Order: sequence, then structure tokens, then C-alpha cells
Amino acid sequence: MNQNLPDQKVGLIPVLSLLFSILLLAYGAFLLVPKIIVTRQKGMFVGLVEPRDIPRPGISQLIEDFINIGSSNTIAFSEEDNLKEFPLELLGVAYRLDRLIIEKGKFSSLPPEISQLTLLATLDVHDSELTILAPEIGNLQNLKTLLLYNNKISALPAEIGNLINLEVLDLRNNQITSLPEETGNLSNLKRLHLGGNKLDDFEKEKVKAALPFTEVNF
Repeated sequence: MNQNLPDQKVGLIPVLSLLFSILLLAYGAFLLVPKIIVTRQKGMFVGLVEPRDIPRPGISQLIEDFINIGSSNTIAFSEEDNLKEFPLELLGVAYRLDRLIIEKGKFSSLPPEISQLTLLATLDVHDSELTILAPEIGNLQNLKTLLLYNNKISALPAEIGNLINLEVLDLRNNQITSLPEETGNLSNLKRLHLGGNKLDDFEKEKVKAALPFTEVNF
């Protein structure tokens, strides 16, 4: 039997203690380093967001992250970004941006410059304070999904009828009393959501007659 076994066990104690201390220090350093989390929405890459206890970066930083991550074509803003106006910085990534999400923005209009985001296939500005859509929105010829629910929009520009590739238009819970006649030009529109607006029965019938092949929900 090895008579030195107790001495060997005693000798291991300082080593184990040192290793434990190193692990504690490393874990503490890990907690202090700002962590970036990749989030996904319906299986698609959304962007980079930070844990709630770490402030979100500014718009410029979000766009820089978007540029550096070549696999993403989406930028998403939330209430935490406190957008008081439409972020014109997005024009710098118009060459790649095809999905834009803005939740709880505090601006009242989509500016004329939005026409420069020509690759947009999805534009989602919901639960915000929109009252006006610039006529230039009609230049977004690649747009397939336009989500503007829970805003304060009272009328749509006639140019909305230029969105010939549009498939889904969600205008729920706004203040719309009628749609422009040009809406009838949306020949590829599959679903139109108008619940929670101020259309009377006459206007509702006009909408259904103008879009006979569209599923219209009031």
C-alpha cells in the first residue's frame, strides 16, 4: 500500500483551490462583458439585440452591425430605440435592406425618402403614431407585405395603387374612412385587413367591388 497517499491528497488541495479561484474570476469577467444575442423571428434572422440590462446601441451602431453581418437583410427597431423620426440613416443600406420592422415609433409620417428603399419586400410599421404616408411610397415596386396596423392613418395616397406586387396590406385599427380608387389596381393583393377603421357600409361595398379576388376583412 502506498504510504504517501494522504500526503498526495493534501498536496492536491492548494491546486484545486487555485483552479476554483481562476474559474470564479473567469465567470465574473464573463458577466461583465456585454453580450450580443442573435434573435430569430419565425426562423428568420432579425438582428442583434442586447440583454435588457445592457443599453441598446444607437441607430448608427445597429446599421453598422447590419453591414457587418452579411447574412441578414432585415433591420428591426423596437420601443427601446425611441425613434422620434423615421431613421434616414437606412438609406445607406438601401442596396441590401429588404425587410424593415419598426415597432412603437414616435414619428407621424413616412417621408418621401422612403422611395429610395427600392428593395423592400416587407415594410412593417405598427403600433406607432403614423398619420401620413408620403405619395413616394408608391415607388416601392418590390413591396409584397405592408403592415401599418395600430396607427392613426386617416387616408392613403392614390399612389398606393402603384404597388402592383403587394400581396398583404394590413391597416387595422387606424382612422380610415375610405380607400382611394387606385386601390383597385392592386391586382396581386391576396389579403386586406381593415378592421377597426371608420368605413361605413357603402365604402365597404366599394372596397369589395374594387378587389373581387382579394380576401377583405373588416
